[in-house]
Amino acid sequence: MILPSKSLYMVKERSMETSPATENVTTEKPILLNNSSNANFWRIWSANSFSNLGDGLYQITLPLLAAQLTRSPSLIALLGVMTSLPWLIFALQAGSIVDRSDRRKVMLWVNGGRLVILFCLTLAVMAGYASLPMLYIAALLLGIGETFMDTALTSIVPSVVSKERLTWANARLTAAQTVT
Repeated sequence: MILPSKSLYMVKERSMETSPATENVTTEKPILLNNSSNANFWRIWSANSFSNLGDGLYQITLPLLAAQLTRSPSLIALLGVMTSLPWLIFALQAGSIVDRSDRRKVMLWVNGGRLVILFCLTLAVMAGYASLPMLYIAALLLGIGETFMDTALTSIVPSVVSKERLTWANARLTAAQTVT
């Protein structure tokens, strides 16, 4: 594997020697991109990327569906409020619940629940039974799921990567969240 720049994939680590002459000396250790501890991180990164992609798709699709049902801008905008409201109401509770639970299971259950919600909503739209209240409830439930998923994700990273690589891992997760 050819790496674009050696410094991009290196971690600076303090030398264990304590003499004054070598106190500020650092050694560089390569970050291995294929070891087993990275496999867990990359699984989480992939799940997060697909989850965020799904979040973006439903945040685009729900207002378009609402525009088919009504021409009122305020009723359409209410979908965005219903998606964001859980962050204001449930963020602290989500953090408390996630801290007391198995974060991996929380992520699996929440994403499974969001999949079921989107599947049911898709069936309702295809059958012609979609309504604004149904879209509002779906947006609220999906927003609650997003709150729990993102909270679990940020709190699971320190248990998956070493302390030295935490900045590296968080940078990649943030980049994926920004792009998707």
